[in-house]
Amino acid sequence: MLMPFAFQQGGTVGAWTPASLTPSVLYGWYKADAGVPVSTDGASVGSWADQSGNGNNLIQGTAINQPTFRTAANGVNGIPVLQSAASTTKQEFVNTGFPGGSGFSLYVVMRMLPTRLGASGAYGVGGAGTDSIHHQCQGGYQIGSGTVVQNRGSFGLGAYSTNYSVQKVSHGSGSGFASSKSTFNPLLTSSAFAAGTTPANGFQIGSNFNGSCGSQIAEVIVCTRDLTSGEEISLDAYYRSRYGFGLVYGTDNPVAGSALWIDGSRWDKLFSNYGVTGVINDNDAIRQANDLSTNGLNATQTTDALRPTYRTPYDISTAMSITNGLSAIQHNSTGWYLTTASASLGEYTAFAVMTSGWAGTNYRAVFGHDYNSSTGIGQALMATGSALQDWQANYLFAAGYGYPMTHNPRAMGPHGTLASGSAQLITAVIGSAGSTVRLNGTSVTTIAGNLAVTATSAAYYIGNSGPLNDYHDGKTCETIIYPRLLSGSEISQVEAYLKAKWNTP
Repeated sequence: MLMPFAFQQGGTVGAWTPASLTPSVLYGWYKADAGVPVSTDGASVGSWADQSGNGNNLIQGTAINQPTFRTAANGVNGIPVLQSAASTTKQEFVNTGFPGGSGFSLYVVMRMLPTRLGASGAYGVGGAGTDSIHHQCQGGYQIGSGTVVQNRGSFGLGAYSTNYSVQKVSHGSGSGFASSKSTFNPLLTSSAFAAGTTPANGFQIGSNFNGSCGSQIAEVIVCTRDLTSGEEISLDAYYRSRYGFGLVYGTDNPVAGSALWIDGSRWDKLFSNYGVTGVINDNDAIRQANDLSTNGLNATQTTDALRPTYRTPYDISTAMSITNGLSAIQHNSTGWYLTTASASLGEYTAFAVMTSGWAGTNYRAVFGHDYNSSTGIGQALMATGSALQDWQANYLFAAGYGYPMTHNPRAMGPHGTLASGSAQLITAVIGSAGSTVRLNGTSVTTIAGNLAVTATSAAYYIGNSGPLNDYHDGKTCETIIYPRLLSGSEISQVEAYLKAKWNTP
């Protein structure tokens, strides 16, 4: 289970942090919630104190080159960031005394802003030529994607987006091996790096050799060598507890065996052309969202006018407070939704992180499986807006066959409206012996003594209930369906993962 936020921030004896590395390995540790001499949003930052204990503080004495401080409300997971605007003036910190002799590894928690600038970047190691590794926001390739370049040559495309992620570059000792990886991309390696060479020009935070691409950086860790696999496992756990995402490529979800898993933050799994062309820009139409489970139930939409859109966290004052600096899938009340191939669903556990941008009085479904209240079949995670009446409950879950008809209209959930200022987490545990609906980790409704839940085969719907076309008007952030009843411990693990990732209430 992810650690509580208070535990993350202060730490306790025994909690692993980068400071757990020896001083000879940890060269510098910089985080925006410590060692920054300002606290006002938008204030210039002239120094960034090293938290490693080595005293390798970062200084920027030129006012025009200083990044700005953004408060926790404009940061990620309640943590502030340092922002560098897109500019050739290089709003950055530079350290020319980079460690050498045994290689290096540099870890950066960051995201790019939408106002990118040519071949500029957010960080770099070395100079502009030989033995350099730099982040580059476009690299002369796809607009909206990013790359890492080494020795001015391409080293990995599509590795970065406007989502927050952990990004790593490293170079081993006495070899030509260099590597890069990020939260959303596996390890990329190259042997075109000169053996046994130490970058002569140190490292840059906030820009590359060409300029500042426009970025927000929450944390930087600089090590004197590539970390071992065991050290990276500990580092990954530290990142996940602090930010809700980690370094290791692959599964974030702590409980395996899902039947369907659609994640709006995985921009690398959202496509505008059936798995061929990835979404890039804000408001790009989504034709396919790949299923992250092992079942291949990719969610698609064949009709152009009904496709939901990819929304990046461009609005740094509003959208980030709702989706925690991550992208999401945007739906609307006129029918933007996705469907999968037919699949069976009986007793199950469902998790849906969503936002509501709608204040009407009709039903809206975040997830559906052949739901039809008239015939009493199917399932749907649903919500309504304002002006509620008793017969039109603001329910979080609606069930067809398998529920007593006395629970009119086979609905579970509280009256009232869902908060629109942040992402909400709905959990539904649907079983023959009884069912429970939870809102943001707290049980809101429980029904005991259901009729047997009969498995049916139908398509999964994302942003729609199914045959009744109850379209969601808002964002679906992440939807995970398990084909069984999860234990209380497993539910807590998944909810903790989703809460940390999306910063739900």
